[in-house]
Amino acid sequence: MARMIPARDDIIDAIYEASQHSAPWDRAIGLVQDSLRAQTGSLYVQNIRDLTGRTDSLESAILLGYGTKAIADYGDYYHRINPFSVHAEHFPIGRIGRDTDLDAIGKLPRFEAGEYYADWVKPQGLRHVIGQFLRPAGEGLLCFCFWREAGAGAFDAADSAAFETLTRHIGRAVAVGKRLATAQAEVQAILTQHAEAVMTIGADGRLRQANALADRLLQLEVGLKVRGGRLRTAMPQDQAALDRLLACALDPRFAAWAEHAAVPIHRADGRPPLTARTIAVAHRFDPFAPDRAASVILTIEGFEAETEAVEARLRRRFGLSAAQGRVAMQLREGRSPAEAAQALGLSVETVRSHLRVLFQRTGTRRQAELVVSLRQAMG
Repeated sequence: MARMIPARDDIIDAIYEASQHSAPWDRAIGLVQDSLRAQTGSLYVQNIRDLTGRTDSLESAILLGYGTKAIADYGDYYHRINPFSVHAEHFPIGRIGRDTDLDAIGKLPRFEAGEYYADWVKPQGLRHVIGQFLRPAGEGLLCFCFWREAGAGAFDAADSAAFETLTRHIGRAVAVGKRLATAQAEVQAILTQHAEAVMTIGADGRLRQANALADRLLQLEVGLKVRGGRLRTAMPQDQAALDRLLACALDPRFAAWAEHAAVPIHRADGRPPLTARTIAVAHRFDPFAPDRAASVILTIEGFEAETEAVEARLRRRFGLSAAQGRVAMQLREGRSPAEAAQALGLSVETVRSHLRVLFQRTGTRRQAELVVSLRQAMG
C-alpha cells in the first residue's frame, strides 16, 4: 500500500505542538519522514569535537525506523566515522547535506566506498541520506537526518527545498521549546522559593499555578478567592483595580506601568490590606511560543508575615512547641486532624497527639471549642 504523504500544514502544526510539550516529537519527526518517503528519521545530538569513545547522546534522541542493534552500534562506534561529522567543515550549521553532496567533494572518497556505508548503512537496507546540523547543543550539534532505501532514489532538489522549509520550523520550534522550558523552570523556582504568596496567571486571565502560601491564602478567602478559575477579591470594591492590574500586565503597552503598581487588597476580616504586585512575562516569550506558560506572575505581600505572627502569638499565649503551633494554625482554620496531617506531612496520630496537648493548654474538650479559643486568643 502506497504511503500517504502528509500535508505541509499538518507537519508544521505537529512541530510546534512538540515544541510546547503537548505532543511527542516522535509524531512530528514521523510526519517529516513520511513526507520525504524516508525509511528512517532522527533528531539527535552529534558530538563532532570528540569522535573517540562511546556517545551517550542517543539516550535522549528521537530515532525512528532504526533497529536496536543499529542504534547501539552507532553509539558504540559508527558515530566516530560518520563522514558528515568527520568532515563537518563542509556542512556548517544550516547547510543541507546529502550523500550526493559528499560525493561532489572531490578530495573525499566516494560515499559507497567507506566503512561507514559498507558496515553500518548498507546492512540496514539504506542508501540515500539527507540531513542538517540545526544548532549547537552542549558539546555537539543538533542533527536532523533521514535515510531512504536505494529503490526510493536519491534526495533531489525538490526534496532539498521541502526539507529546508521544514528544518527552519524544526530549528525555531526547538529554540522555542528550550526558552519555554527555561521560563517555566524560572517561574517554578519563583513559586517554590519566594517568601510571599505567588501565583501565575495565563493570558486568558485564569489562575495557572500557586505556591503553598498562595494556596493557603486562597483557601481562607480572606483577601482573594478563586471562582471559575479566576481570581476574585474578598471585598467587591477591589475587583476592578485587580482586573485592571492584570489586564495592563498582559498588554505590552502598559506592562511597564503594571510592574511598578501596587494594588491594595482589603481583607474581609478587617485586618490590614494585602498588596498585589505583578511581573509581566507574556511579552518576553518568543512569538512562536504558544500560551502554555505564565503570562503574569502575581505576588501578594503581607500574608506570610501575618501568618507567622499569629503562630508566634499562639505559641507564647499557650506555651506551645513549634510543632504544636503549626498544628494549632491548621486547626484554627477549621481543618480536621486528617487535613492538618496531610498539609503538614504528619501522621494523623501525631496530629491527634498534639491535639490532646492543645485541649489541655486551652482548657477545651472539643475541636469546635478549641477553634473558637484559638481565634479569640488573637482578638
